[in-house]
This record gives sequence, structure tokens and C-alpha cells, in this order.
Amino acid sequence: MVKVSVRDLFDDLNPKEYQDIEIKNISLGNTSLRSVKKRVFEEINKDMNSEKEKGKKKIKKSFKSAWAAVIIIFVISTTVFAISKPEIFKWIFGEDAKITEKNIQDVVATTSDADIIFTVESLLSDGNQNYFVISLENKNGERFGDVLPIITINTEKLDGMGFMSMGSKKINGPDNLKNKAYYLFEVKSNRDLMGKNAELILEGLRDKNSGKETIFNKKLKVFFNIGNNNDNNIRNIVVENPQIINNKYYVTEIKLSNLGMNLKGKEIETTSTIPIPNIKLKYKNGDIRDLSYKTNKNPHVDFPDASHGFSRDQNKKEFTNTITFGELIDVDAVESIIVNGKEYKVNK
Repeated sequence: MVKVSVRDLFDDLNPKEYQDIEIKNISLGNTSLRSVKKRVFEEINKDMNSEKEKGKKKIKKSFKSAWAAVIIIFVISTTVFAISKPEIFKWIFGEDAKITEKNIQDVVATTSDADIIFTVESLLSDGNQNYFVISLENKNGERFGDVLPIITINTEKLDGMGFMSMGSKKINGPDNLKNKAYYLFEVKSNRDLMGKNAELILEGLRDKNSGKETIFNKKLKVFFNIGNNNDNNIRNIVVENPQIINNKYYVTEIKLSNLGMNLKGKEIETTSTIPIPNIKLKYKNGDIRDLSYKTNKNPHVDFPDASHGFSRDQNKKEFTNTITFGELIDVDAVESIIVNGKEYKVNK
């Protein structure tokens, strides 16, 4: 919860314009002064535009009334539906998910057109696995149907070759507004997005039942930075004395987080296929969990919701295996990572 003084909202204005307004400290929901200020000014500008031609004295009165009304409305709207961000991610990963407020980035980037309000509410990321909680709201108050948003992402330039996959699914929301729907937009990348400026673009909507797509003439775009809020759950292992595996390749670097793993390696000689080593997590209590991916021949795996991505740069003879766990793990409980029998210790 962010504590915001209403005085902070007026620091760009002439004090004479609001000297008769009662000033109080108010407690807002999970947001920032900047976003509060932006929303308040948007509302005031709408009210003020309609009063432009009615005389200075009347404008001044309307201005003060607008501030009072907007602040009251805004306080109510951000308090009634306030919910802790970890709760949203528990709906995604399950009640046993170990996640704290500080690990989740509060984005609150929003834009709209005449019909829809598009908002990125929050974000959980390790740079390779990125989970965006977004909301869509119908301005006309009509119920949101069984639709999925068609979203794409742009980021500032990333180094090297790689892949990026993305998809959306509907999730429960913190309120019961019929005209508002919440979604999880997942982006998986073998290149690190942490610290990058990003742009999410709402291209249109897809009906889940018929598959029919409605593409917007004007795309809705929001901009923000993917922060390092989840950095305390990331462990990087740089292999200083790599051991050759199967006479074909060796591991150079492993990045482990509570969301997934990014394993990098180098091939000894060019082959026709990307190396896909067998990877296991060895826990401090002695448990070992296999990260093999689920197939028809291998349906019973330790991470049933995991997904795997593979990429390679044949010119440099480098490859990357990116694994999304599909669940949250406790990185402090992991002792080592075993790659085709070779063990790599995880240090805090």
C-alpha cells in the first residue's frame, strides 16, 4: 500500500487555485504517485474542457469541485478493489506458491480508445520467463464475452540470435465487475528481457469458441520497463572448467530462478540437431526432480506443466535450452543442477 499526500498532487499548481480545498492524507491501492497524478489530471482536463467558454470565475469554481470529486472517486476506486499482488499469482501457480510483494513489479501502464481500457496490472519476471497480468474493460459496461486478447510485445534491441514465444489465458480477477476481464500474458525468451523497455500491443480479440478474430484498426499500446523485482530469486552459475558431455558439447552457463532455467552451452563440432541434455534438480533434502519434457512416450514427468524452448547459433556453435517450470520453486532449496550426470553446485 502506497501512502500518498494529496498535497503532492497539487505541486504543479498555483496554491490560490486550491486554497479552499480540505487537504488530507489518503491511502491508495498498489500504485504510484505518478500514476495517481496522471489519472487525476486526465479527469480534470475532461471536466475543464467542457467549461472553457463559461468565464474565469465559473472555471475556478469548477476546477476546485473537479479536484474534490476526482480525488474522492479515485480513493474509492483504488480502495474497494485493492488486493495483494501475491494473491493474483497464487491463482496462477496455486495456493502453495511462495511469492512476496517485493518480487512482483507493479506496472499500472494503461491506455484506452472509445471502447476498451487496456491495462498492464503487474509483472513477475526473471528475464526469460515473463508473466504479465493484464485487464480489459468495456467502457459501455457490457459483459466481456469468452474472448482472448491478441497481444504482441516489442522490446529494445536484444543481443544475439534467439526465440520468443507468447500466449494468453483468462484468469480470475480481484473484483466482480462484469465488464472487466483479467488475463495472463506469458512471454518466454532465451534472451534476457530484464531491465529492457517494453511495449505491449493489443492487436485485437479472438473468440475462444469460434476462433474468429477481430483486429483493431488502431492498436492499443502501453510502454514500461521490465524491472528486476524478482532478482533475489535468480542464481547464475558460470562454468569455469567445463566438462565435455557425450563428446559433443559442454555447458558454459546456467541461470536458475523460481520460474525456470536458461542453460547455455557450446558444441565441439557442428551437428544437425540442437543438443538437448537431460537436466535434473537436486534438492538439499536429497530429492531429485527430472526436467525431461512431457511426451507420449514419457507422460509421467516431475514438472508436468513445464515447457521447453531450444535455439542455436550455428556460426558460433552455441546453443540455449530455456525451460519454464510451470510452477514456482524455492531456489534456496536447490543444492545442484545435474546435466547428463555432470553436477553443478548452486551458490547463493
